[in-house]
Amino acid sequence: MALQEPRCSGMIARRTIKSLGFKNYLLSEARGFSGGIWLLWFKADLQVTVIKEDFHFLHVRVQERDMYPWLLTVVYASPQENERRDTWIKLHDIASSIQESWLMMGDFNEIASTDEKKGGASVDIKRCSNFSDWINDCNLLKVHTIGTKFTWRGPKCIGHD
Repeated sequence: MALQEPRCSGMIARRTIKSLGFKNYLLSEARGFSGGIWLLWFKADLQVTVIKEDFHFLHVRVQERDMYPWLLTVVYASPQENERRDTWIKLHDIASSIQESWLMMGDFNEIASTDEKKGGASVDIKRCSNFSDWINDCNLLKVHTIGTKFTWRGPKCIGHD
């Protein structure tokens, strides 16, 4: 399981993870209530090795007994555009060297098209285009999901949806 922006770190994070029953975990620590990534797993025979750790992502190799290893990158990109741009550069560098099966997932704090957003401020088409270009440059494919399309919704005002 991967959690982004858990809003706690240090001993509080570790106690919370243990109270959830996880003995195995990797953390990119939050800074106050900002950022943070938790990667949690139950299986004792699952070996997860950090390849690159960054405040905005964890890049790991996952090896399960009798299976081919694969790569996982869990992202929590900054809401700040300049920090996000730096993260895209680092992730692009990783993408250019990938030779194994690879899954990248997380909160990118960006959208690739107008249908990925509902309500709030208007969509910046240029930013969508830039993110979409980055996805293509990294040779990434979108994995289609089942369930709720929108996973985050800003503060609700009384009388507004």
